[in-house]
Amino acid sequence: MLARLDSKTQPRLEDDIKASTQRFDVAIVFKLSLANRALSAVPSLAACVNLQDLNLCKNGITKCVPRGEASRPLRPAGHTRDTRARPAAPCARRRIEGLEALAGSLRRLNLSSNRISKLEGLAALFKLERLELQDNKLDSVRCLDLHNQLAPLTALRALYLQHLVAEQPSPGNACCHEAGYKEAVLAAVPALANLDGER
Repeated sequence: MLARLDSKTQPRLEDDIKASTQRFDVAIVFKLSLANRALSAVPSLAACVNLQDLNLCKNGITKCVPRGEASRPLRPAGHTRDTRARPAAPCARRRIEGLEALAGSLRRLNLSSNRISKLEGLAALFKLERLELQDNKLDSVRCLDLHNQLAPLTALRALYLQHLVAEQPSPGNACCHEAGYKEAVLAAVPALANLDGER
């Protein structure tokens, strides 16, 4: 089992990945699950140069990570460096970081059941074929930043922003209930074969 990520160093993260995947080298890890680990940020996975499938669901990942924070040690959600609470950085200066290093290999990414409220930091993932974002906090189509974040993903064939299966009711993302949601997404990403389980 992968140890909970906290303020350990990058070599410790790599050791945890090796142990959980039973690989002697993170460069030969093709599939990795960091689901339900209380992560508040995307860890730096630059050493996983061949990673194709990454599962980060059921964490505390927010819409973004303050620039520069991705290189600092990870802390569980809710952890601060000192006892004084710090105000959140303005959203305009924050984004999902840590995924750019996987641009040449990542094909499947699961970010469902987190606290993402705006898409940023995904446009570099040019090989991404499947993206799961159900049960986040994407309140409007504007939060998807279609032209800057999703349109550049030319290999994207499957995008999930809500569950359409009756046995799995969930609040989903409010953007999915906006008038013109489906049309806007399909216009921005015309190569999509699957949007929320249907075309």
